[in-house]
Amino acid sequence: MYDTIKPEQSYFRCGEWSVSRLWHCFGREGHTVDAAEVRAMLSLRASNVLILETHAQTNRSTIDPFVFGFPGVSVQAVEQSMDLREWHRIVNITGMGDARQILRRCREVVGLCKHIGFKIECLVSDGTRSLDEEVIHAAKVLREEYPSMVVAPLISANFRVARILADIGCDVLRVSGSAIGSRKGIEDRESFQSICKLGLPVMLDGGVGGAKDWRIAERLGASGILINSALFTGTAPPHVLLERFVVESGIHRSKSGPGLMK
Repeated sequence: MYDTIKPEQSYFRCGEWSVSRLWHCFGREGHTVDAAEVRAMLSLRASNVLILETHAQTNRSTIDPFVFGFPGVSVQAVEQSMDLREWHRIVNITGMGDARQILRRCREVVGLCKHIGFKIECLVSDGTRSLDEEVIHAAKVLREEYPSMVVAPLISANFRVARILADIGCDVLRVSGSAIGSRKGIEDRESFQSICKLGLPVMLDGGVGGAKDWRIAERLGASGILINSALFTGTAPPHVLLERFVVESGIHRSKSGPGLMK
């Protein structure tokens, strides 16, 4: 295990929240994760953000529909042996075909749990890149309807799109470095850096291959990174790869980026 991280070195301001510079998911569709592995990943304390899926919604009157990963490990199953109260909960709104579907799902989720944030994305059919205009429309409406909730949209490395979302008032921008799942890192570094200069927190999310991608993103001005597919390469259990990423990247020792809490 790595040493306990000092909070002032590893968090940035995201709306009213203080969030860790590292966020991680629990796999994409087709990846396998069970309750034991979820607990092992969370036990590392690499992040203070829980990214929860909504695809398994069957009972819209309770928190049960929120799950970890696509096999559907329920929050309640993990809470039986772990106290999750210290984590911020971000709901993953993905697999949506357009802005209307994003908004419908977000409104359903708000009816279940008020103290959440929205991780929104709208992707092309093969799931590799963002439909930015749909994301802009959804983010604008969410900012108007839920002004106190964190809105974290995923976009391409497009400065025009990023500026619109900054003007809308998004709390953080998740910017794809390359095609989702490609593990190619940041292909257009100039555009990525220009987005980081807008003054709001930017996270590298999409195309992350390993620790070196964080070091590049940080030099370009990023405040954080979200990793997912890179933890499910099959070379080792996800929690082992997560711990390795933290150690090799030095992310919790980083001291630069918009919104960083000193």
